[in-house]
Amino acid sequence: MNEFIFSELAEGTKAAFTRKITLEMEDSFREISGDENPLHQDDDFACEVGNGRYHSHVTFGMLTASFYSTLAGMYLPGNAQTQIPGEKGGTDVPVCNIGGSL
Repeated sequence: MNEFIFSELAEGTKAAFTRKITLEMEDSFREISGDENPLHQDDDFACEVGNGRYHSHVTFGMLTASFYSTLAGMYLPGNAQTQIPGEKGGTDVPVCNIGGSL
C-alpha cells in the first residue's frame, strides 16, 4: 500500500495495477448486488443481443468501476490516514456499516 501525503500528490501523479476478472468475482458481485441480468451470465444470450460484439457474457460495469476504490485506497493516495487539506476530520454524511441499510 502506498502512503502518500496529500502534498506529495501533484497533477500527473500516476499509479497503475491490474486485476484479472474471474467467474468467482462475478458470482460474488452478482450475489451482493442482486443483478441477475442474463447479459452478465449467459454467453449465448450476450452473443445474441450483442449482435456479434460479444463472444461471451459481459462482466458487470460496476464491478470494474469498483476498482477505483482500490486505486484510491491502495495506490493514490493509499493509506486511509491521509487527510485532504481543509477536511475537518469528521463528516455529516452517514456511513453504512455491517448490518446497516442504504
